[in-house]
Amino acid sequence: MFQNLLLKKMCYMFFAIISGFVITCLPAQACNNILAPNIFLADLSLKMIGSLNDNHEKIKDNPTVARRLIEDILIPHADFYMASKNVLGQDWKKLTKEQKKKFVPTFRIFLIRTSSVILAEYLATRNEKIKNDVIKFDENYVVNKNKAKVKSKVLSDSAKIYPVNYKLRCVKSSWRIYDVVLDGVSIIKQYHGQFKIRIEQDGYDSLIAFLKYKNNVMLASGTNASNVYDVQ
Repeated sequence: MFQNLLLKKMCYMFFAIISGFVITCLPAQACNNILAPNIFLADLSLKMIGSLNDNHEKIKDNPTVARRLIEDILIPHADFYMASKNVLGQDWKKLTKEQKKKFVPTFRIFLIRTSSVILAEYLATRNEKIKNDVIKFDENYVVNKNKAKVKSKVLSDSAKIYPVNYKLRCVKSSWRIYDVVLDGVSIIKQYHGQFKIRIEQDGYDSLIAFLKYKNNVMLASGTNASNVYDVQ
């Protein structure tokens, strides 16, 4: 687990990008003649930061505002099919078609509600606006066929710099994010380990039931973010 709470919050603020809703497998395509992936991410982050700043006070009073911003701005740029496969790993192959369809929306809701709660708590601790240059994307990026990797640096309030790397895939001639690697730790891999333990101990249905329980708790209470990171 990450040791720095601010780091967790900043992570989830941008991890929300991968919580889109794609049930069926969309074909990968070569991304020719489109925006470079680092420029795409920079534009997306500026749009999200601007919206968070514009709705700062509203989010403090109502965390669902953050959820709507996530859904409106970030989710259309997600590759959740790839994220779902990666988070379950080999267990994904063992699932039936119906089980996969059940997992996708449950995991999606879990990520959206977790992200919106943490965003609201993060903004509740701030009186000043988020600076547009809080994230700097590297001009150098790697593209291999239909996939890309982009490095960035996030400047915390304490002036400490954290490396945050993004993994993207081209879907329908557009870049979509499927993983975020924060300070060397993949968010998808972190959840993968937690999900795998629960599946091994109690089975796949137990994981789904627990995620639904978490979703209901967050919806009912706007739960404190201190206990939303773990699913064990």
